[in-house]
Amino acid sequence: MSFYVSSSKSPSNLFVYNFETKEVKQLTNTMTKEIEPTDLVAGEVVRYKSFDAWRFQRCYINPKEFLPARKFLHFCGFMVAPVDKRV
Repeated sequence: MSFYVSSSKSPSNLFVYNFETKEVKQLTNTMTKEIEPTDLVAGEVVRYKSFDAWRFQRCYINPKEFLPARKFLHFCGFMVAPVDKRV
């Protein structure tokens, strides 16, 4: 079985799982040399409901050396259609 793994700290990489040996093998390494992995930060998933029952999901990411007094945000995410208005 093959699958991709990614996060806010790592771009997508392709892996393969062998059911017989129960081993996972990484096939790609997409991190560029120009980016230091230690400079990347983990994002926090934030979910909320709007006034019209649509649900939103955002990835909340603070800069590595975030100072709350500076008060700036960066949001990336997508809108999810309502599946249940009783959210």
